[in-house]
Amino acid sequence: RRFVDKDGDQQIAENSGQIDTVRPLFSQLTENTPIGRDRPTSYCCDRQGGQWFATEFNGLLYLPPTTAWMHLITLDNGDVVRRMTALDSHRLLVAGESGIYLFDRKQQAVVTTLATGAIHCAEIKREDDGRIWISTKQGLYCYQNGELTLYDEKNTKGLIHNHMRFALDIDRQRTLVCNLIHHLGYLDTNSRQLHALTEKIPALKQYRTMITAQHLVNDTGRVAICTQNGFFILNTRCDSVELLPSVERWSKFSSKFNCMLQDDAGRLWLGTQNGLIICGKQSSTRLTVDDGLSNSCIQSMTKDHKGRVWIGTANGINTVTSQNDSTFTIHQYGNADGVPDVEMTERGVCMTDDGTLYWATPAGLLTFST
Repeated sequence: RRFVDKDGDQQIAENSGQIDTVRPLFSQLTENTPIGRDRPTSYCCDRQGGQWFATEFNGLLYLPPTTAWMHLITLDNGDVVRRMTALDSHRLLVAGESGIYLFDRKQQAVVTTLATGAIHCAEIKREDDGRIWISTKQGLYCYQNGELTLYDEKNTKGLIHNHMRFALDIDRQRTLVCNLIHHLGYLDTNSRQLHALTEKIPALKQYRTMITAQHLVNDTGRVAICTQNGFFILNTRCDSVELLPSVERWSKFSSKFNCMLQDDAGRLWLGTQNGLIICGKQSSTRLTVDDGLSNSCIQSMTKDHKGRVWIGTANGINTVTSQNDSTFTIHQYGNADGVPDVEMTERGVCMTDDGTLYWATPAGLLTFST
């Protein structure tokens, strides 16, 4: 449970995840070798990440470093990647500053350009029925069954501007959209008409730029909404605004919310400009660089099949694993793992079915197999 540093002094190993894997790793390495059931007598990790096992009868066993080595992919036309989502087993739907593309993962290249212009994509949201909403500065695009449909001021009543912040299906008749920067409304795609909510719900007028929206799991009708000056729940059953005391208590540190997700335990993870807020049923926790994050500005989040939450920050990538509502283990990925010196783009992350992560950055797509 200890390692020897460069000066020969013994130190407590800080990377608990690495230490926890020592015994299963040793078992795997020795199971089908002449070492047989030999057991380790001591262990250390060198500065390069290599792991050394001293065995009772068969000398030293060396396990090479497990550095992540993320890979950066730039788009052929030099466009800045802003948002993306997995389309199928081998393609991503990618949107940037000046285009919407189909990206082939095997070829690592754009294979189809779906739209061009002043896109400036703000959000991509994939619905359960396969429909994908792409919110841009030149209107709201819908991608479904290989076709791209545009809703803008020219063909949709009630829109006050082509600039769209997000779109989220509520039911078969209504899609919640944020038009311009803070005008909420329900879009009826059949009649191509937006029914405004701002006058109906006066509490909405206190919020400036709205960032993103997400359904609360197992809570039909309630939608969590992040803004640049607060966080609230929109009850779409009765069209009212609700506040969460567990979130409000941390507003003194930052009221700008960049991203969010809900984990399998029902906890709400909120990424702010200054810290990560995790709200459980009984308590809430705030994590910052003081707790081990590489940066306190949280830009994007996703979760993997092991329950780890992957966090893109303004400086580096982190994984956060929870033991309970108040205990968390953090691991950092930085330059040594291939992460370039650029900040991760807000809400620009997706994970494919094979466990591959894709991060949007100003330099291109950053890919990494979990």
